[in-house]
Amino acid sequence: MAWVVGANALLGVLAIVLGTVTLRTGWVLPTARRHVTRPRLHGVGVLLIGASLLLQSVLHFGVLPGVSWEARFYGGNALLLGGMLLLVLAHVLPLRRSERHARPSGPLRAPTAGAPAGAVLTRPEPPPDRRSSGTAPGPVRGCGSRRW
Repeated sequence: MAWVVGANALLGVLAIVLGTVTLRTGWVLPTARRHVTRPRLHGVGVLLIGASLLLQSVLHFGVLPGVSWEARFYGGNALLLGGMLLLVLAHVLPLRRSERHARPSGPLRAPTAGAPAGAVLTRPEPPPDRRSSGTAPGPVRGCGSRRW
């Protein structure tokens, strides 16, 4: 039975490391990368699951003898289910797009001479999309590509 608890503790430590890496860098395992829309939520969920696994494994050996089995059971399951809920939310919630990321960055343009006194600096409008004008660009010649 000790090897099962040891494997559980090892998986808990691995989950804590992966959750920490996800929170610090935004990196997600390649198998889950395509489905995760909120990496921070995913990282916190993995951290909670890892803490649950490690806590239940450590408490199995009686490190904290004053804790009742009910507190260990319900506390570990609350951490585990909370982490699983955060993982589901990280997969289900849509991408968060802010206005700052939706518009291209560029130098700020000063207000024109006829602008009111309280005018603020604005970003220049992006150039119109060539594809929306109805004329598609021809193939690129001379570089070996066959883009149409």
